Amino acid sequence: MKKTLLFILFTVLLLNVLAVTSYAAEQPAINAEIKAGKAGFKLTAGEEGDEYLVTVLKPGTDPATYSAEDIIYYNIFECDHKGEFEFGFSVMEYRGEFPCVFECSDKSYKIYDSFEYSPTGDNSFGSFKLNGTNLSVNDNMTLTVSYNTDVTGLIAEFTVRENAYVYVGEVLQKSGYTRNNFTNPVIYTVVADDGSEKNYTVTVNIGEKPKASGSSGGGGGGGGGASTKINYTPVPEEKKEENEETINEEPRKETVKRQIYSDMNSEHWAFDSVDMLKSKKVVSGYPDGSFRPEQKITRAEFLKIIINAFTLVPGVEETGSFIDVGEEDWYKYYVDIASSNGIVKGDQEGKFMPDEKITRQDMSVILWRVLGSPPAETQSGFEDIGDVSDYAKEAVEYLCAKGYLNGYPDNTVRGKNNSSRAEVCSIISKILKGEN
Repeated sequence: MKKTLLFILFTVLLLNVLAVTSYAAEQPAINAEIKAGKAGFKLTAGEEGDEYLVTVLKPGTDPATYSAEDIIYYNIFECDHKGEFEFGFSVMEYRGEFPCVFECSDKSYKIYDSFEYSPTGDNSFGSFKLNGTNLSVNDNMTLTVSYNTDVTGLIAEFTVRENAYVYVGEVLQKSGYTRNNFTNPVIYTVVADDGSEKNYTVTVNIGEKPKASGSSGGGGGGGGGASTKINYTPVPEEKKEENEETINEEPRKETVKRQIYSDMNSEHWAFDSVDMLKSKKVVSGYPDGSFRPEQKITRAEFLKIIINAFTLVPGVEETGSFIDVGEEDWYKYYVDIASSNGIVKGDQEGKFMPDEKITRQDMSVILWRVLGSPPAETQSGFEDIGDVSDYAKEAVEYLCAKGYLNGYPDNTVRGKNNSSRAEVCSIISKILKGEN
């Protein structure tokens, strides 16, 4: 009899131990994160279909004896196929340690947890550096850069308090990484850990153009006069048809050649367009002093010019995620702005193909979207318009009807040809000037 009782007692104890072990193994992991006055929770290691009644209490409340007046948030959640659920809520004016109760109705147990929230409310910059220069932090910060500085993609380095965030428009800023176009003043918004915000306006001024010294051409040029050797080689007459903007061009009347790049002077058919965009800091040359007007332009390079020319800012649409655009790529800033404005869509595989040379038809589609996707008023009548992809036909027809995009002498538009830097400058300058 004693052996029987001992066996029964041992069995009960063993079952209790197993039950406790099972209970402990069932306890989900609960992760809490506080961001800008909102608490976010993620519960993991549950089972699919488990239901939890979640109750968050005011700081200082005993979770074992609370009343309805002590509750600041409650809801019922069901675990997904991963055994997880997530939720968030505003902590409002409350501060301190928040007790939480997670009650699983299916398994009849409760989990007690808590999180601490004592924000600083500090929405100020600790430091702010732009283009390598430390600025004195205040509501309106100003930086003056040298005349030839490209201000269309400057990077700011800054410090803020822990759990504070910085935005320009809707774009989250990463210190030392995110580029912004400072052609116009840029407003940085610091969001503190309690959700309060403060704006900082940063203005970049361009210094005066250096005056000519009157000395000779330097760099081994000898001590001769003021003449400059022009490296530009004019396009032979029989090849002019390759450049669409040469059609119906009036001859230049000036007799003195102007030189803005080593390979770009006033005899070039796209000189005025390049000169205009250069003066607006939309385009720039290469370190060797060249512009390379006939070089074909990539999709990423084209987007940068578009963003700068039309001073586009982040839009309201969700930024597309392209599998071939990485966080560290120099063009991600421009791709994100274009995507958030619905200007670029990518292909069916989720690729943007930033390094591919842009075609005339894709260039037309992007410009057409920038202009609001207006309907084409007339038909161009180009012999090869049927070769243009369906998605680009209306864009090509519209730009041709407005006179922004020209055809070739053989009455073709060659939509799948790649565009050169000179062609892009010519078309964009026409749009900016409103030619028709």
